[in-house]
Amino acid sequence: MTFSEIITRLDNFAWGPVMLVLLVGTGVYLSIRLLFPQFVHFGYAMKNTVGRMFKKHHADEGEISPWQALTTALAATVGTGNIAGVTGAIVAGGPGAVFWMWLSALFGMATKYAEAVLAVNYRERNVRGEWVGGPMYYIKNGLGKNWSWLSSIFCVFGAFAAFGIGNMAQINTIATSVNNAIDSFGGNTAAISFRLFNQTIPVSSLIIGVIIAFICSLVLLGGIKRIGSVTALDLNAQFDSNFSDVKPGDYYYNAIGTAKAMGITSGVGNNRVGADQGITRQDMATILVRALKAAGKDYPEGSIEDLNAFDDAHLIAEYAKTSLATLVKAKILQGYNRILDPNGSFTMQHAAVVIYKIYNR
Repeated sequence: MTFSEIITRLDNFAWGPVMLVLLVGTGVYLSIRLLFPQFVHFGYAMKNTVGRMFKKHHADEGEISPWQALTTALAATVGTGNIAGVTGAIVAGGPGAVFWMWLSALFGMATKYAEAVLAVNYRERNVRGEWVGGPMYYIKNGLGKNWSWLSSIFCVFGAFAAFGIGNMAQINTIATSVNNAIDSFGGNTAAISFRLFNQTIPVSSLIIGVIIAFICSLVLLGGIKRIGSVTALDLNAQFDSNFSDVKPGDYYYNAIGTAKAMGITSGVGNNRVGADQGITRQDMATILVRALKAAGKDYPEGSIEDLNAFDDAHLIAEYAKTSLATLVKAKILQGYNRILDPNGSFTMQHAAVVIYKIYNR
């Protein structure tokens, strides 16, 4: 029996009738045992989650607000699997699959409720004073120290699962969707590719993976406070006013309003941002340094001496000199043949190279 066949048999067992009965059966048991909390307390749950959506809440040291807790939980639950997975289920099982997914989800709400209650009840503070919880903690703290081995096993298998059923599936779906979109507009992502494990992989997929990994690292390395802030847009879309040429309903309204409030961009003058205008390399350098600083990723500030090596340094606008010098000093921008081209257009390939260098520092 080959390794592939062993994996296939294990997969068939893991997602066979036994596992489905356990998943749905546990939801049914908990629903009955807890007197159907997903229905009885539905109004209370909505009042304290969606009902608090537009209210500012104070979070004590090491804590996050109720709304941030909700969005963090949703961020870990709702993903590309809810799109690609549902599509696959309908293709394999027909439209009736939607009904059974709804039914299992209703009972699964009781399972989720039980998990959340246990996680809060048996949580503890880590060395940084932040609250931490989850299955590994309520196994250790709830079942006792004799079961610590089980909590350790959960962590190990959870880490492995994050690659196979989490990150790999997620990023593959994202990269495939982006590549298909590019190809549909006349692009050819397969033109530049490489071979890995007898598979042809477009370079664009690698670039997308690096960009997503970098963005995720900015969030995850900040701990639960950073995760809660980002999932709740705390970046919070809490801004008093936006630029005059950005209207409510524009898909970038919250993003630009937040960037303005955080000082990442000050627009092009007269309270305008020029959202549909092109951007120069020095403009992007300024925005990038401000954004990195807001994300807690500070680089040592550069000086005019760091720009003296470039023949076109005199073309750099005053507002961009420090930002460009900072990126040059950090070796994120290196120019070409003693040329920085500060007024040149900032393209997607420039973005990919810059993000790649930031990620690999």
